[in-house]
Amino acid sequence: MVCDHQLYAFELQGFWMDVGQPKDFLTGMCLYLKDLRSKNSDQLYKGPGVVGNVLVDPTAKIGPNCQIGPNVTIGPGVVIEEGVCVKRSTILTDAVIKSNSWLESCIVGWRCSVGKWVRMEGTTVLGEDVIVKDETYINGGQVLPHKNITNWNHVLYESTRTGNISVIQKALYFGADVDNIQFDENTALANATKRGRLDIMQLLLTHKADVFKMGPKGKTPLSWAIYRGHLEAVKLLLSNKINLNKADHVGNTPLFYAAQEGKTNIADFLINNGADVNRVNSCGNTPLSEATTAGHLPIVKLLVGKGAKIDKLDPEGNTPVSLATRFQHGEIVKYLTVMEAELCKAGDKGKPPLSWAVLNEDVELIEFLLESGVEGSIQLAFLDAIESGSLELVKLLREEGADVNFVNKNSQTPLSRAIEVGNLEIINYLVECGAVREKTVSNEETDELNDNDSEKSFVIVKIDDAALDVEGVRTGNRTLIQEAVKNKADIKYIGDDGNTPLANATRRGRIDIMKYLLRKKADVCKTGKTGRTPVHWAIFRDHLDAVKLLLARNVSVNKLDEAGNAPLLYAVQNGRTNIAEYLLNRGADVDKAGSSRRTPLLEAVMSNNLSCVKILVAKGANIDRLDPNGNTPLALAVRHKHKEIVEFLTVMEANICKAGNKGKPPLSWAVINEDADTVEFLLENGAESTIQLALMEAVDLGSDEMVRFLKEKGAFVDLVKKYKDIVLDKAAKNDNLEIVKYVQECDVARDEGFPLTDSES
Repeated sequence: MVCDHQLYAFELQGFWMDVGQPKDFLTGMCLYLKDLRSKNSDQLYKGPGVVGNVLVDPTAKIGPNCQIGPNVTIGPGVVIEEGVCVKRSTILTDAVIKSNSWLESCIVGWRCSVGKWVRMEGTTVLGEDVIVKDETYINGGQVLPHKNITNWNHVLYESTRTGNISVIQKALYFGADVDNIQFDENTALANATKRGRLDIMQLLLTHKADVFKMGPKGKTPLSWAIYRGHLEAVKLLLSNKINLNKADHVGNTPLFYAAQEGKTNIADFLINNGADVNRVNSCGNTPLSEATTAGHLPIVKLLVGKGAKIDKLDPEGNTPVSLATRFQHGEIVKYLTVMEAELCKAGDKGKPPLSWAVLNEDVELIEFLLESGVEGSIQLAFLDAIESGSLELVKLLREEGADVNFVNKNSQTPLSRAIEVGNLEIINYLVECGAVREKTVSNEETDELNDNDSEKSFVIVKIDDAALDVEGVRTGNRTLIQEAVKNKADIKYIGDDGNTPLANATRRGRIDIMKYLLRKKADVCKTGKTGRTPVHWAIFRDHLDAVKLLLARNVSVNKLDEAGNAPLLYAVQNGRTNIAEYLLNRGADVDKAGSSRRTPLLEAVMSNNLSCVKILVAKGANIDRLDPNGNTPLALAVRHKHKEIVEFLTVMEANICKAGNKGKPPLSWAVINEDADTVEFLLENGAESTIQLALMEAVDLGSDEMVRFLKEKGAFVDLVKKYKDIVLDKAAKNDNLEIVKYVQECDVARDEGFPLTDSES
């Protein structure tokens, strides 16, 4: 062939390869970009988020927080919104990739539109002018030009929320997975059940929807029916002959949800159809313990009447009557007592009812239990009364027969418990009643030390570091403190409660002992195991004089605790307005953020402390500082419905429209709260520029009332294209023709979205 001049070779100056299939095109693109880097690397894109070899036309627009590359070409007029990831792909002229989508090994044709949260991979090819709807997944698909790719699973789910049966039927016809789990961890059947839509439920059940299907954090349809109190929905689901005792991911059967939510009629129906009243969930609780904790007396009566075990211990060692006492459900306590529940029973980690009543200082329940026969648990309750620091309850239980020299299983007596707590009144009372404390450290002779203030003496252990803290500081015995220091007890000793002697004196507001310890060079900044400095303890216990004393020792007013919180922030968090004002006058940093990255002003707003807000603003706090979620103090006040703070910050000229990337402006929060008064107030004070953002929230919320209210305030006037697209998308998904009409009235309607049937139109 060569001799006959029938074989030729042509030298091509540019890059060339044979392209037979889409995968070959992508391979060739990768080779071309590699070749371009070696020969003319200046042409490659070097913008933010680029990885490897990427070629981008100058007219293309790429949003923030994107990852582009490696091996990507982007043509003229392409728009890529924020948060998009594109790898080994070609995107041709005028295509749009919406936010948070992920593309790998794809060819996107001219003028295509790829929706939000779309994932495409596996050599997917889109022809010209293809529309891919939000939240669609395509693997290896090849889509012809001018097609509309819809995520029918998402359409099915959204339609069960809006109640559009014809759209549900259409989605099922086009192959939607009836048991697909959506972003909120629920199925379409669960969504319909939440709303009590029996007609939609019946339709889905005829398509074999799974009654127990749910995501890792979701609820089964049956659980939703119970939670919302839809008895007819429960009956419909049970008509499919399902197992009533099948548990969800936390071990709860349907009866548990009925017990927790107080749905007596549903609980009765479930039990009559075979629900196990003594079933134990993965947390070790029974329906009776759940109902008791929640305070649902009718459910408790029903369960006991149906054979629930009345004395079964929960994982913490508490019986149902103990739980009722703990959570102060007096009527349940009385009912279970009448039903002969054991009043002295408790597990290793639990407490009998009388102890819980004492810890709650519930005198009425204490007297009821004492009259009902709880002699077997009075000693434990006596120790708990000492622990609570209530002299009144200690005396009451002593009068009822509590032994002041009782020794528990930990070899602890009432007096030793009182000494640990450090309540001098209770110590003196016990000593008057003949209480003694056993030696626990050595067999040495004990000393009896009398305080100069005529405080009662009592038996103590040998004088050492612990004695300085436990018997000295915590009881206020200055003589013992002085004796311990004289015997070289460690003044920086950290006790069993994690605090130094100075911290414990500060907690109790004992200025005299604090002064003595400070003279002996106690460390003002030592934190101990609790992480709090003495200054932080003084703030926590609201001891202003103690704060003044400690700061007089040249302690920095901005000294942080181990969690990273300055004293001012700590004062604001704990509502100590007077201390906060004092710290500010001492030069505290008014905008110093803590471990939560919130400033004192943000903390004061969240806790609805108006007086503190006023002080901080007066001292120069940054009134528009964003919190970690992008919200200003004013936005937080609106979000948490603190109206007085909203009015004050507005008067102080806070930025009424400001918000960070993840936050929302105040008007949006008012709309989310459906608070028309605050919406009107904000609009009257200059929030008009955020009214269209607020409109998005109202549409997303599905609040027709808020949409109408904002329409009256001009939200649809001059609606910009970015927002009208969102409004129409959401309106189409929700089948809200009224909103579409509002947009059309403003001459901004578009001929897109979900196609309506004649009857729907």
